[in-house]
Amino acid sequence: MTDIFLWANQADSMKKGLQCELFLFNKNAVLYSLRVSPALEIELPMMFLYGIINEIQTDAAIGVNVVNLVDYDKRDSKQLPYLPLSDVDRVRYLVRQIEEDRAGIFEFSTHNHEFKRMKGIVAHYTHPDDKNVSFYVAKYLPPSASISVGHVWDFDGGNAESHLADVTVNMPMDNQMLIVGGEIFIFDQSKFAKAFDYNIQDIRTSDEIGEAISNRYSLILPNMFNDFAVMARESKSTLKRLLEVNTESLPSQETVLDIADNMAIELMTDDKGNIILFDTKDANKFLDIVNDNYLSSETGNHYLVKSKKPLEIKSNEECIS
Repeated sequence: MTDIFLWANQADSMKKGLQCELFLFNKNAVLYSLRVSPALEIELPMMFLYGIINEIQTDAAIGVNVVNLVDYDKRDSKQLPYLPLSDVDRVRYLVRQIEEDRAGIFEFSTHNHEFKRMKGIVAHYTHPDDKNVSFYVAKYLPPSASISVGHVWDFDGGNAESHLADVTVNMPMDNQMLIVGGEIFIFDQSKFAKAFDYNIQDIRTSDEIGEAISNRYSLILPNMFNDFAVMARESKSTLKRLLEVNTESLPSQETVLDIADNMAIELMTDDKGNIILFDTKDANKFLDIVNDNYLSSETGNHYLVKSKKPLEIKSNEECIS
């Protein structure tokens, strides 16, 4: 694991020689490269680098412990949470794009893209003389951080000046996320969760339910997923269905297939009876069956029930009275 305190000292010693390139990313972790003017380039270390280094060096001086986010106790101010890069698919995908697929990254332009769809910004730092130096500082961009305008007024003391702009951005100056080596160091959990749709409690619960489902059913998942919970977290609606599963009353695989057959639900199987889930749409159908969300009416019609409210069954005495 990366020694983050040693890293901060080394980064501090070479900060004048570091090179920075910026990328925007959307909710699907798709990256766009971002050009900056020479004047703005001078300000980038203050925006992304110096604050991170100073905070880590301060943490080292006061004895802060680095702990996995799973074990993090928010009541303990002397803890810096981290997650392995391999645990957060969206962050891993961002890094892989920058390091392995530069040709697939398009340049951001307000003529071709909407800034309001951007979820965050990443600063990638390297050193021209040391290829082993590579790290990332990421920030969440809330919707309120940008406005789409034509004429913008700048106030400098008592003077008001006007200039034209497609989008004006108020860049966050706080420390949020640092990706170095194989770890993501998290300085602001709330913004980390918003930037990458990562809720630690949902992760824990979905992993537990996903394990129960994998033990109960024979599933065939897309090659990119080796775990049902990871697949479910690709879609908010699928994750919601997964979190609603009662693991104490899971129907058998045979029952699931019978329900799918009787209600004409397209749920594919292979020759061995394994349930094939091509995408999250298939996973939704499967989870709706597991959650008993399908209903057959007295008229023989079938329905997907979105809100199940149990009927209150009155006793005979209550009915008579």
